[in-house]
Amino acid sequence: MDLGEIDLCSICSDLAKGAENASSPPSGCPPPPTYGSILSSSKTCAICKLIASLWPHSDSTLNKFGVSSETIQSHKDGFPVEIAMKAARRMHSGVSWTFWEATLRSTMTPLAFFSHFTLLTCPSEGKAVVSHLCSMFSHFV
Repeated sequence: MDLGEIDLCSICSDLAKGAENASSPPSGCPPPPTYGSILSSSKTCAICKLIASLWPHSDSTLNKFGVSSETIQSHKDGFPVEIAMKAARRMHSGVSWTFWEATLRSTMTPLAFFSHFTLLTCPSEGKAVVSHLCSMFSHFV
């Protein structure tokens, strides 16, 4: 997905800054995201939209472990999401590549859904421009 300049929420803006400065993780500590906040932000934020799409079968998997669809819908803010930079490279051209792991944790079961995605950013007038998003794979444990 080639994006150019896009709207980013505060969490994903930090991710893009971290990608631009690939030698160090993002600074600042916005509140940790939840599945509900990611879904809400996905209406306007392209990175949140990608992250939300990483777990297409989470509801059906949780159903198999006895969590009802109604419970999932009413408690989306109770499912914490962790986003961590796993690898980063900055090229001489200023383009940065970062590999991220997004984890959706179920507080009602021992399940965690792990997914990976990459961000490719390039500097543009002093700010990071996300030029490519790519989801990798998803699994749960």
